[in-house]
Amino acid sequence: MRQTHLKIKIINLADEARTNRKEVRRLGRRISAITLKDGEDDSSLWALRAEQGSIFWHGRDVVRVAAREAQLAYGFLRGMPYRRIEQKTNDVPDWDSVRKTARRFYDGSDFETEWDAWRDQADEHLAGYLLAA
Repeated sequence: MRQTHLKIKIINLADEARTNRKEVRRLGRRISAITLKDGEDDSSLWALRAEQGSIFWHGRDVVRVAAREAQLAYGFLRGMPYRRIEQKTNDVPDWDSVRKTARRFYDGSDFETEWDAWRDQADEHLAGYLLAA
């Protein structure tokens, strides 16, 4: 079953997010422990801050988006309605990426029909929710 492969991807993305948060906290503790004296070079401090920021934004901009897309694709493959997967949201998912992921792990022969029906139902939910909000 190819859904199992997608589930493993979701688990790995969740683990990567946890690892990123842990590393950001660890770097924050290292930054807090640094005390600079007058005239001392602060390049190592700025290097740590840059690394911390890079890891933080990677988790937020890359890992979070990939995890959301994988979760939506997994829900589609399991036949779950979109409104059950995301009851509330502030933005519309990147449907092209979700479709690409779902297509990659789809086992049947009627992907386009199923995807179009699921996507129409998702658009109705989003239109009703985002207009009401």
